[in-house]
This record gives sequence, structure tokens and C-alpha cells, in this order.
Amino acid sequence: MKTTLFTFLIFLGSFGVRAQITVTNATFPALGDTLRLATDLSPEGINPFTPPGGDQAWDFSNLQADLTEEIVYQAASAGSASANFPGADLFAAFADGTEAYFNVTANNFERLATLGPDPAGIGFTLLNEFSSPIIERRAPLAFFDLNQQSISQLLSLHPAAFPAAFVQSLPLTADSLRFRVAWNILDAVDAWGTLTIPSGNFAVLRVKRTEYRETRLDGKVPPLGWLDITDVAISTGLTSRLGVDTTVTYSFYNDVAKEPIAVVRLDNSQSQAIQVVYKNTNVATPVGDRSTPNNPAIWVYPNPATDFVCFEGASLPADTYILRLFDGTGRAVWSTTYQLASNQPNCIPLKHLNNGSYFYRLEDLKGRLVAANRLVVGQHE
Repeated sequence: MKTTLFTFLIFLGSFGVRAQITVTNATFPALGDTLRLATDLSPEGINPFTPPGGDQAWDFSNLQADLTEEIVYQAASAGSASANFPGADLFAAFADGTEAYFNVTANNFERLATLGPDPAGIGFTLLNEFSSPIIERRAPLAFFDLNQQSISQLLSLHPAAFPAAFVQSLPLTADSLRFRVAWNILDAVDAWGTLTIPSGNFAVLRVKRTEYRETRLDGKVPPLGWLDITDVAISTGLTSRLGVDTTVTYSFYNDVAKEPIAVVRLDNSQSQAIQVVYKNTNVATPVGDRSTPNNPAIWVYPNPATDFVCFEGASLPADTYILRLFDGTGRAVWSTTYQLASNQPNCIPLKHLNNGSYFYRLEDLKGRLVAANRLVVGQHE
């Protein structure tokens, strides 16, 4: 980490600082604000990987709105878990069912906790509190800024809180289970310039966030006490997020808009964009499936689903299509290619997926979007 910081500072020192924006706390979400965002689940033809520096131009004009979302910031008391956070300033509910609680100061927009998926993605809802708030936005934000934060979690739970299938798969009996999560987050404001998205051009600062996260699972086994059972849990095949994970995103902020102009999530190799969330100024953009309710492109049922889900062509011509599923972070978790026609359902099993909210994307063989929407997977039988 120290080497990374030193290299970054030396590299940026070679640039002269010319005219650029400074992002102030006026862009922080405030009580009553509604932020409108769109998501492209499989972006193509964008390049967020330009070297650090100023006076750059990024063209994301070909992004497609697979999904749209409106995030309303309310008083913290509106949240179902607000009693746990009497000092929180704001609350927001997200489309995947996650609740988040925030503090707002003159310099930081901070996330205190979330009520949502467990840290390991095992498949249950958990109140995730952090040792210190996660700083999501800073102000003033300017070129050359470099910030680092370390956060941890220690969440002890009775085994009954976990899905029965997961507990039964463990080769030991534990009185208690706990998550140990450690984050190291590095934010580097490494570039500035102009970003083009489908709704227009924006002056932006680019923030590269590198997040190193390690998630461990312990079991308390009498008389031995707490034992690290992470590897055992991974071997069950019922969780995909234990161990060490590195996530890299590029966020582009404007000095007026409250929404990020774009947030680009990279794949594990950090060489390809796998999801872009961006400012949506077209409030008429439909959520998900772009066909009208009376003339859908496909029928998807049941939704919420448990053990299987069926895709049936409605107004689609009979042809070969590609179906992709993404988890809540935008990571592709499954794909298949098959024939789809009207009145001929294709049903896929879901037992390999954890409970939670997913996105599906249906494409033709040329990669053109046909339909996209949310799929909720419930408790398997």
C-alpha cells in the first residue's frame, strides 16, 4: 500500500495543475433530495482507464439504461432500523431492498450502517454496522487529493440466523458464528476533464477507489473457543464472497450535480468495465424491460422465484438469445445461450444462487439488448 501511495504521488507531481473544478459539499445528498440513476449492466466501447492527468475527455455516450433507480434521502427516523442509529442524519432505501443510514458533516458524507445482504453473500439479511463510518464522498474534492481509510466489522450471530442449508453443510457444530471483515480503501483524485454520457457533457473529477476487503467466518466450538472456518465454509459452495477481494471503481463527480456522473466498476482483472451507474436525466426512462406492460418482450415467472425461473418469449421472434444474470454488485454470476420462442418457456434452476436480488439481461447474438429487469431469488425449498 505504501509503495502504491508513493508511486501515485511521484507520478502526479509531473503534471502542472491547470484550470479544473473543485467539488464542494453542496453536492452531498440532503434531506428530500431524489437522485436519479441508470445502470448499464454490460457496457461496451467505454474507456475509463486513461492515465492520470488533467484536461481529458471521456466518451460514455453509448451507455444503455438496462435499469433505472430513484434514491430518495429521508430523515433517518423513516428507516426500519432507525432506533439503532439515533445520531444518523439521513436514510435511503435502494431498489435491491437495502437500507442505508448516513451522517453528513461539512467535509464528509458517511455511511454508518446498512440493513441488507450479509458480508459473505450467504443469503440472509443482516444489520451491518461498521467500526467507523465509511466515507462515501468528501469535500472539498480537488485534483491530487489522496485519502485512505480502514474499517472493520465484527458481527456475532447465533447459527439459527443463517440459512439451515448452510449450517447443515458445516462439518462441525458451533454455538455461535461471527463475521470478521476488514477494509482498506484508497481514494485517489487522479484526473479531471469532460465526461460525455447519453444526456450530455459534464466537467468532472475522476476518483479511483481501490478497496481491499477480507471477510472471514469464525465458529465458536466448545471447548476450543473461536476457530477460523473460512476455508470450510467456502468448500460448501454456498458462499462466494469469503476471503480476500479487491474492487476497483472509477467515479466521476461534477461540481453541481448531486448524482455521480458515472461510477464504473471493473472486473477482477481490472482491465474491463463490467457495470456503469450514471446520472439519468431522462425521468421517462422505464425501469428494466423496455417493452410496454401490455406488450412485453418476454414473460419472466415466478418473480420472486425460489428453485427455478422461466423465461418465455411474448413478442420476440423465435431465435437464439443469450441470458445473463448479475448479482447486486454488477458481477456476472451465470449465463446461457438458448432458443427462445413464444409460448415455449425455458426454465432454469436457481439452487446454485444465494437468496437475494439479481438482474437479468437478455441479448440477441449480436449483443443488442432485448430486455433487462430485476429478479428476486427467495429461500430455496
